[in-house]
Amino acid sequence: MAGSPPSRGTPEIPFFEFSITPFLKPATGKANNFQSVSTSNPLKIIACPFPSRGSILLLAMCRFASAAPEPSGKSPAPGDPKPAAGAVATPAYLKSSSPERYGNFGDSSAISGDTLVIGAPEEGAASGKPGAGAAYVFVRSGESWIQQARITAPDAGTYDFFGSSVAISGNTMVVGAPDQDGIDAEPYVDLAYGAAYVYVRSGTVWTLQATLRASNADQSDQFGYSVAISGDDIVIGAPYADGSGAREKPPFNATDFAGGAAYVFSRVNGNQWMQRANLKVAHDGSYSAIGLSVAISGNTLVSQGHVFVRTEIGWLFHASLKSPTAAYDDRFGAAVAISGETIVVGAPAEEFKEAEFSKATGAVHVFERNGFEWVETSLIKAFNAEQGDDFGNSVAISGDTIVVGAENEWGSGQGLNPVSDEEANYSGAAYAFTRQNRLWTLQSYLKASNTGADDYMGASVAIDGDTIVLGAPGESGSGKGFNPAVNESREGAGAVYLFAVSKLRQLVLSPEITVLGFKGDPIRNNATVNIGRQLVGKRSNSKELWIQNTGNIPLKLGGIKNAGKHSPEYRIEYYKYISEYHSSLAPGDKIQIELTIRPKAKGLRRTTLTIKSNDSDEPAFKIKLKGTGVKP
Repeated sequence: MAGSPPSRGTPEIPFFEFSITPFLKPATGKANNFQSVSTSNPLKIIACPFPSRGSILLLAMCRFASAAPEPSGKSPAPGDPKPAAGAVATPAYLKSSSPERYGNFGDSSAISGDTLVIGAPEEGAASGKPGAGAAYVFVRSGESWIQQARITAPDAGTYDFFGSSVAISGNTMVVGAPDQDGIDAEPYVDLAYGAAYVYVRSGTVWTLQATLRASNADQSDQFGYSVAISGDDIVIGAPYADGSGAREKPPFNATDFAGGAAYVFSRVNGNQWMQRANLKVAHDGSYSAIGLSVAISGNTLVSQGHVFVRTEIGWLFHASLKSPTAAYDDRFGAAVAISGETIVVGAPAEEFKEAEFSKATGAVHVFERNGFEWVETSLIKAFNAEQGDDFGNSVAISGDTIVVGAENEWGSGQGLNPVSDEEANYSGAAYAFTRQNRLWTLQSYLKASNTGADDYMGASVAIDGDTIVLGAPGESGSGKGFNPAVNESREGAGAVYLFAVSKLRQLVLSPEITVLGFKGDPIRNNATVNIGRQLVGKRSNSKELWIQNTGNIPLKLGGIKNAGKHSPEYRIEYYKYISEYHSSLAPGDKIQIELTIRPKAKGLRRTTLTIKSNDSDEPAFKIKLKGTGVKP
């Protein structure tokens, strides 16, 4: 996040270690939830009469725990129309200078003004240290982006995963290496204490300013799993810290196992970094409660839906954000973002009921500060939500624009606002939402310019001003630099796609009926289709029409009517099947109609099929059928 260091108006604060057991209740609009906190600047705690432990919400689970989507089960039909390619705004396509097989460039991303930083945590095989990781810095040059630096850790080790998390503010960048094994680790010993590295830029040169480690570092803490920066403050998540480190004060009991922590560091004397706080929350120990995600803006930070504020005596717990729709296993808080008085929380496994079934499609919750409270103002879902899409696995906000990633989405479309389908497994997608009068509405559906299966676009998202950044760590091109030639020759090398907010266009949500003829070509409404010549009294071989939804929301079919002078001579196969089991077609889906004729007499035999649907332009799509009876 870009910005200058916040003006705090207070003397330097000594090291402060803090833990809190009870939570505030959900944001229900009752002022007494937060009335003990004054929001003057700087904040000052008056008193904290927190409610009982009964209001604790358990947050948990890393992003890899989501259920995989069920296969679509669809077989291709002849004449499949290709999805729209997003002609209004094709995204820029950005690759590293050294794409490496399974390097996962784009697994993390951040932007500040005209500087972009991208993590490639699995790189290193080419230098003999697989998984050591790297981070790439790009700067804007006119309409292009030029690589300024490739950065690796000074103490890079095998499978440190340097670049798993990145953040940037002006000329300061922080890179997380959650599996770094500590200062005294032996080679090939996986301790995963974790570390974070701070770099500063002078001119065009980036140099290491500090290596940050937890004051109570312990094995498997994964310090650096998430990072965030605002001016001279850095927040680092350690989601598997269990409080058992030798220097931990006060000691934590078994119920704090793997409770996680968020560490705050501040820059002092211009070039030194001091740990200010070790923030924790209580939970039952099943999974991490804090540290999987972090974000900071001025005097407010959020980690997995828990909000902390800076006061005269240090960072203190402020609120636990909760939603009435969120459940324990929804992964509420897997991703967070903050901008001023607005917090965005992703819940990529949240379930919603559709007909008699529930789907874990994911959701995003938006909270706004209202006096002393944080109140949920919007619940955001994908218009094309499907089981296991992981909508909300990544989130970002800048002003009145929110970007949400869904790394497991299956659409094969390309560019801006293409047709949504289910034809490219785990290709990934992102969605842009805009705010007006405190309400968030869908602006655009974003896909890569070279969409492919297993690209996982949306694994990371970032936004600043007019630039949206979308990471696709599974993309398989071997090209280098800005808008290189597209190929599929380096599996898992990764890529980044850039959209301009100013070029986004409103996605108009509507179903669209398309009927494909016998040769797979679209036919017009009220068109005449010739079923051919057939012996009188003999049933013809079947011919197939296809009904496809080429819109972006479900097409609801109201039945197919066969009416005309010779309608009894025509048989419409699967009519009952269609009406009972396929009354709704998801975007991109299609169903087959089989037609046969058994003429009773020679000459032309005519009827009309009428397909009723919720397509507002063509609510009654008509097909005029004709066939010719001939003597045996």
